Amino acid sequence: MASASWKNLAAAALLAGACSSEAPPPGAGGAGGAGAGGSGAGGSGTGGAGGSGAGGAASASTSGSGGAGGEAPQVCPSFGDPCSTCLSLRCQESFCACQQNPECAALSNCFLGCEADDDACTQRCFTAHAPGVSDSFLEGGCSAERCKVQCPSRAALSPCESCLFARCAGEMNTCIADPACHGLRTCVGACNPTDAVCRDRCAANHRGGEQADLAVAACGSAQCGAECQAP
Repeated sequence: MASASWKNLAAAALLAGACSSEAPPPGAGGAGGAGAGGSGAGGSGTGGAGGSGAGGAASASTSGSGGAGGEAPQVCPSFGDPCSTCLSLRCQESFCACQQNPECAALSNCFLGCEADDDACTQRCFTAHAPGVSDSFLEGGCSAERCKVQCPSRAALSPCESCLFARCAGEMNTCIADPACHGLRTCVGACNPTDAVCRDRCAANHRGGEQADLAVAACGSAQCGAECQAP
């Protein structure tokens, strides 16, 4: 995981009030560094989420957004800084979705307490705030694609990753929040797609994550077949 980028989320703590007339949740921003691959032990299934960094001057996340594609009209104003201004104009849906999801905001705040490269700390944040995982990654994907200059610490999502976080959000939230499943998908994602030995080794090293991983694979096969088709 690229944990160093977590520290760039500090300014994102100012964004929570942008989208609600009620008392807002503290902070919000994108998540990142969640590696993933195909389905675990069997090595089949859909691709996975990997290498989505986080940060930016004032970033947030979305549900069902994150890459290319139409965004809804602006509904959340920026705070005037370059990153949030770009997000409010070019990632409106994703910018607001994280702000309106208390767990996405809480996830961002949690990352602020992690030292650079402290993967164990960031995993604890994912585990503690599972319902905010997909929104956070999706906002990061949109930010990286449309606001790269203004929010330089964000990492893009592949079409497969964007689809999984958007259409299989519950399954991805559960998997990324589970250290065993997250580790399994990260490991498998580093394997050559044709290397069954590597995939089996990942499964052996991350026992306990198979069921959550298979749930992602099943949803991905049904919802993201074209986006996650193996090369």
